[in-house]
Amino acid sequence: RASPGWYYDSAGVLTEAAINAPRFDHDPDSKVPLGLRLEDERTNVFLNSAAPVTQDITLTAQAYSVSMRGAGSITLSGANTGVATEAAPLIIALASAGLTTFTVTGATFGQVEWAAASNDASAPSTSIVTQGVPVTRDADLCFTNDVSWYNPVTGTFYAEMIRNIQETGRVIWQVSDGSNNNRWGFETSSTQRANLALRENATNTILTSSNDTFPLGATAKMASAIGNLDLEHYLNGLRVLTGRQTAGVPIGVNLL
Repeated sequence: RASPGWYYDSAGVLTEAAINAPRFDHDPDSKVPLGLRLEDERTNVFLNSAAPVTQDITLTAQAYSVSMRGAGSITLSGANTGVATEAAPLIIALASAGLTTFTVTGATFGQVEWAAASNDASAPSTSIVTQGVPVTRDADLCFTNDVSWYNPVTGTFYAEMIRNIQETGRVIWQVSDGSNNNRWGFETSSTQRANLALRENATNTILTSSNDTFPLGATAKMASAIGNLDLEHYLNGLRVLTGRQTAGVPIGVNLL
């Protein structure tokens, strides 16, 4: 991540993470660990977000997510109308630019965010702290070239994730040779499902989808065990794929 980011620490305190520092997030109320936070690029145009007050903002034509923390609300009037509360963030989509008044009542944190053109702001992200100007949090990228632990003969992978991006076709987790020729991982599909993607030696491909959708806010627990032309794949405890397969273990893996 090329910018600072924010997360809630184990005490529920909003904390800034430095450039390229990981964010191990927690629920600010229950303090329950939420794991490593990975998000797309977002810009918060709501000024002085940690001490929010009523303000007028001219918004350009695109999708925005309005969210807050606190017992009150943020009420929109003017070019857009609606009410955002902590329990119910508001999603707005502007066909043209316009001035919107954001009236703050009882909020302890306010956020009006938009996503980069290639992303989707149809769900709020984590807090982005602003003062007198809008602030952009760059996208998180998590990878390593240290795959000395990888077994090219057999192996098992397990991943647990909460979906926080609406956009489909996203890689959730993957090991590969740096290309699509040899890869093994999990991704989201165009039909809002969690997929297993496996390709060996650029020719043998397995792409399988569960029958369960993977919507925003949902948790997916995925496990795959693989051997030579043999694969077991489970999603949330249910077997999705099993038995002898055409694709073997990916070769030349050098990237996670």
